[in-house]
Amino acid sequence: MRKVTVSILLIIVGGGILLTVSADENLVPSWIKNTALYYGQGNTSDTEFLNAIKFLIENNILIVELDLPECSGTAACIPGKVTRVVDGDTIEVYGKPVRFSLASAPEHNDVGGREATEFVKSICPIGSSAIVDEDDGQTQGSYGRIIALIHCNGINLNEAILENDHGYIITDFCKDSEFGNSDWAKKYGC
Repeated sequence: MRKVTVSILLIIVGGGILLTVSADENLVPSWIKNTALYYGQGNTSDTEFLNAIKFLIENNILIVELDLPECSGTAACIPGKVTRVVDGDTIEVYGKPVRFSLASAPEHNDVGGREATEFVKSICPIGSSAIVDEDDGQTQGSYGRIIALIHCNGINLNEAILENDHGYIITDFCKDSEFGNSDWAKKYGC
């Protein structure tokens, strides 16, 4: 039995996600192959096609591996869904406010604030997958917010707002932050 593996690299503004899909060639039922064919011809619904894929995954015929960034250090590591974009340097994940470590954007009503907020919304809209890596050096938080490095849809948001001129590095915290020696932080002044 031959195993078929496909790797797909999705590159999204400053980051990437490696998605690997594999399946044993002779295990895919013919009705699934027909559903895929009919879907490609426009003769079956999205729901029917997605149910076929779901069947393959639930029955371990199709194995999907997603290479996501991992958390570092010992503080909280929170994978979740974005429930709100507050402004250019704060989002909420499952309703918990998370402030970008080392990176700051103008307040919403200040010059550039709305643009920073819209930029974050464009790459990390509500419902997106995020990984919150709490800063080991700042576990006390800030105004009730977790201070963290945030990867959203595979993109380092902290770096993205700096790279796209929607924010600036907060050098006062470079020596305390777990991320102060990261390449992206050093690039912008840590």
